[in-house]
Amino acid sequence: MSAAAMARRELDAGRPDKARVLLATALKRSPAEADLNNLMAVALIRMGQPQVALHYARAAATAAPAHLGVQINLGHCLSMCERFDEALGVIERVCEAHPSDLAAALALAESLVSARRYARAASYGRANLDRFGSDVRFAIPYASALLHTGRAHEAVGVLQAAVDAHPQHPIALYRLAAAMLYAPGHAPGSILAAHRACAAQIERHCPAPVPFPPRAAGDKVHIGLLSPDLRTHSVASFVESWIGRLDRSRFEVLAFSDARAEDDTSRRLQCGVDQWHSVVKFDNAALVGRLRTERLDVLIDLAGYTHANRLPLLHTRPARRIVTCIGYPATLGLAGVDARIVDAITDPPGAEAWHTESLVRLPRTFLCWQPPHDAPGPDRQCHESDGPGGADGAIVFGSFNAVQKICDPLLRAWARVLAGVPGSRLLLKASGLDEEALRDDLRARFKAQGGDPTRLEFMAFTKTPREHLNAYARVDVALDTFPYCGTTTTCEALFMGVPVVSLAGTMHHQRVGLSLLTSIGHADLCPPTTDEYIAKAVALAGNAPRRASLRASLRPALLASPLCDGASYASAMGDALESLLSTPCAEAQT
Repeated sequence: MSAAAMARRELDAGRPDKARVLLATALKRSPAEADLNNLMAVALIRMGQPQVALHYARAAATAAPAHLGVQINLGHCLSMCERFDEALGVIERVCEAHPSDLAAALALAESLVSARRYARAASYGRANLDRFGSDVRFAIPYASALLHTGRAHEAVGVLQAAVDAHPQHPIALYRLAAAMLYAPGHAPGSILAAHRACAAQIERHCPAPVPFPPRAAGDKVHIGLLSPDLRTHSVASFVESWIGRLDRSRFEVLAFSDARAEDDTSRRLQCGVDQWHSVVKFDNAALVGRLRTERLDVLIDLAGYTHANRLPLLHTRPARRIVTCIGYPATLGLAGVDARIVDAITDPPGAEAWHTESLVRLPRTFLCWQPPHDAPGPDRQCHESDGPGGADGAIVFGSFNAVQKICDPLLRAWARVLAGVPGSRLLLKASGLDEEALRDDLRARFKAQGGDPTRLEFMAFTKTPREHLNAYARVDVALDTFPYCGTTTTCEALFMGVPVVSLAGTMHHQRVGLSLLTSIGHADLCPPTTDEYIAKAVALAGNAPRRASLRASLRPALLASPLCDGASYASAMGDALESLLSTPCAEAQT
């Protein structure tokens, strides 16, 4: 058997490290062989080393310039290294040479999404729907593009059609369940059913849970955190605040970082835990074994159905109790997950009806936020577009939430808000808004909902947290999104002295704004109807003294609130986790 064949066998078996060893030896003999270089790039990508893989991908592409798979692999590698323009150039040339090839079309759709060219990816998907739309693999990046342009309703339609045609396709099921949270009009029962469908697929294909031996009396509670986001990421800001404050006479904390790249935030988090393990190179089976060797009492999953999740691992119960919190705003649907951390506002009595987990309601708030370490002050600053010469302080509304959350009913409400405040503007800031096609699409949708598109302003992604927070200096009133509320953006706005008007719905993801605002004493800014949401925003815009007072008082109020009380949150969380060990696990209850 050739070295390439043996390497492929190892890759197919999920052993890229062994494939790399075989290929390294073979490449010493044949350093320019395209197949060997291409396979080495694949192995290194799977090992989480795209920068190293790029050398081999380029060598393969040079040796085989007309080979479709080799060129696609180069484009994929370039995307993973965030060299998006170069990646798109490679893949576009492939598509020109192979216009009817599904693999080439998939590569371009995925590359456009990776490059945050969402509107272009959506247009490409529409244009090629008749040609490739029946293939679930094409539907998935197309739906992702639709979702990232704020067209969640369309994304749900594409994904539902894919699931109808392929009812056991795991990625289509995952994406459908998550997309339904963004689209208005889905009943709690429908959202639960979509998550249960995902979970059933996982449970069907994963090994049965293995029971744990009895826990020794008097032992510390061993807590594990599992997340791909223990880095500079919103999730980390809701972990750093309390994890180091858990009582070490009662608890030992182990972090299992699934991050592809760790950073300064990761290093700060390391100081707050007893053990830190980077596990991104482990497949699920290996990671289950690794977790079980630690004899964890509680494993806290912080990812849910978000990117790079480990949901199949949770079903195998690698800890005595499995808990989900912070990173995902809905049930996971998995019978083996014991509890979900919430509060009485996000999930009032009765919310159990659309969860498979037990709801553990913390006494004050389900979150605790760590403000940025290097933040500017909350002073209001004028900008040349805020009014004539920037001198008259024309009202600027703002929403810095992801474009995925901007649905048509929300745009209609925002149009009414601006109509109620003559001369006002709406500043939108989000990843992807550097794409002119996406800005044009949002303008057209805003106009269709009765808004004046000339009153929209856009800001794209900023490089540093300080630059991002500085942008709030231009905003007078922040407008939360619905039905999917903001979380980090709401905390940031309040920290920067910007009042947030939210809308309270029925489910957790629709009530986070109410929980956050209640925590700082401003529940009045989160009414239950769209008309009241509009009226609150308009009234606040017209009340300059109140806005000035809030600009000065919101940061101190936030810092003094339960949202930033890491010690109290750690105590409440510790008590909640400890109490779970005295109740039957989900497996025993089913």
